[in-house]
Amino acid sequence: MMTDFTSADIVCLLTGREGYGIRRVWKMLLNDLPSRGFRVHATLLDGTKLEEWKKEHAIDISVLSDGSRIRTLQPGMLAKAIGVIRRISVQAGIVLRLRSVLRSTAAKTLIVQSPLEVLLAGFAATQLGVQVIWMVPNIPSNTYPFQLNLRLYRFAFKRLGVVPVSNSFFTDASFGDGSFERKVIHLGVDLNEFSAAPIDRSDDLDIGLNPDRATFGLFARLTESKGQSVLLEALAGSKIDAQFIICGGPADSEYAAKLVSRTNELKLEKSVYFVGHKVNIARYLNRCDVVMNLRIDPEPFGLSVIEAMACGRPVLAHASGGPRETVVDGETGWLFDPPMTAEVLSSALDRALSDRARWREMGEAARRHAASQFSKAAMMDSLVKLLPDVDRSDS
Repeated sequence: MMTDFTSADIVCLLTGREGYGIRRVWKMLLNDLPSRGFRVHATLLDGTKLEEWKKEHAIDISVLSDGSRIRTLQPGMLAKAIGVIRRISVQAGIVLRLRSVLRSTAAKTLIVQSPLEVLLAGFAATQLGVQVIWMVPNIPSNTYPFQLNLRLYRFAFKRLGVVPVSNSFFTDASFGDGSFERKVIHLGVDLNEFSAAPIDRSDDLDIGLNPDRATFGLFARLTESKGQSVLLEALAGSKIDAQFIICGGPADSEYAAKLVSRTNELKLEKSVYFVGHKVNIARYLNRCDVVMNLRIDPEPFGLSVIEAMACGRPVLAHASGGPRETVVDGETGWLFDPPMTAEVLSSALDRALSDRARWREMGEAARRHAASQFSKAAMMDSLVKLLPDVDRSDS
């Protein structure tokens, strides 16, 4: 039996294991909504990091499950399909616990980010009159047979009243046409946390950066899709006079070891620096002249893009997906068209370097663009318009 909880206007359903961009979006939601007078309760599917979440957010937090039976989906179309079916059966029991939380808090809205919890949220909220908002972080995967995942999402939209709130028009379009409520809200960035500052070239970030060389930064998880390996190949044998910070983890993965090995093989140790995962990345962004987004497949949005622009840094981005909606080519950075190959990237780097005299001007334009279009305040203002009115007389 679930514990009785303090009344809340909004319940947020988290996996409890979020990281990187999704974690940063939760940080904005869980901190900003209470400041706007909403009573927020967060409930985790996996309580392993419960104390960490409690330390970061001054709200009520509960645990629905220890997560031991919620397994990661295995690769392969058939394996994923079987995994989804098994996961739905596991979540059936969690639906009842989540519904108990919704009843106990008397919440009017349930917010979820994880794609695999959309059905859980929809079934828990149905017949309770609770609004369900899915803050869509990615486009639907195309590795399921018969588009099983997309069919389930559209069922949730049409039959369970789940409202997809996509982070870009590109992401929204991936659901296709349909007679269901849908919204697009571009993600935002905290303009105080990510603020523009002159480059302190004396700061070598404790990794031995050369103060006289141009510095490019790539801020992303260390996975093949993020383009780190393509960057190394673009630098192989090139005459590009710059140094590159690669920020992200996990540092102990097979892919990370492969990157380090290839860096040594190409003798790029004095040009490419791996700094690992950093929670507070503003210092690293502000040490860069240019920040890159090199995702190989279409980027749903690219939170690091607007964080870099908020720091007054021009962005070099693969023009596939969200960056087309955030980067103004030639003004706040540079877009280069697919395919994402070493040759294409090398040419894009040359273009950015040829504009070196304009980097400061472009960085200032990037900051203005981020402040006017992609602030946390603008994002939250748009989200609040979707929420039911609440009585804030006691706030």
